[in-house]
Amino acid sequence: MVPKTVMIFLEGLKANNSRDWFNENKDNYLQALKSYDNILEQLISSVGLFDDEVVGLKPKDAIFRIYRDVRFSHDKSPYKTHFGAYLARGGRKSPSAGYYVHLEADGSVLAGGIWRPESENLKKIRRAIDLYHEEFLQIVSEKIFTKWFGKLSSDDALVRVPAGFSNDSPVANYLRMKSFTVGHTFTNRDVLEPNFEERVVEACRAMYRFNTFLREAIDEK
Repeated sequence: MVPKTVMIFLEGLKANNSRDWFNENKDNYLQALKSYDNILEQLISSVGLFDDEVVGLKPKDAIFRIYRDVRFSHDKSPYKTHFGAYLARGGRKSPSAGYYVHLEADGSVLAGGIWRPESENLKKIRRAIDLYHEEFLQIVSEKIFTKWFGKLSSDDALVRVPAGFSNDSPVANYLRMKSFTVGHTFTNRDVLEPNFEERVVEACRAMYRFNTFLREAIDEK
């Protein structure tokens, strides 16, 4: 369960995204961050029982900074209004597939996969999906997977199938994708339930085969 104080802080930050308010509530921020750190530590331990990739990961290496880089942004709000962490080999800077844990007032999400892989890794993933399309289709149509995530996000995709692949491929829609991600949203009430962390672990387990497929594609020599 996420302590209510965490969500109260995030609600306050969303309503008062200013340095003055943040500085006045710095102690509340540090308390909320500590609670988030503890939650991640428990999640890493639980997910590590079935996914070796997160074993030994420290929350501090997974958590993204709350301070925004506003140098090239029209939005000059100084802070992100959420806590976010990426549980993967190497932590938040990892190019590998992993689990993204996002806490936000009215916007909490567990997401995963790979967002915008670099060019060479994108080619490897597409080749693997094409070559092992039966396995891939089985993974993304598995009952537990669709229960949690439905379908892969198709927001980030090419108009046409990339060169080198058939338009008639049974995985043509996936070959057009530039990101391979899934997500499940949680309400504020969900987040405050005693079984929230258990549900997140269950969702991570449902995502495990998907992430493993992507990792193996990237690791292919």
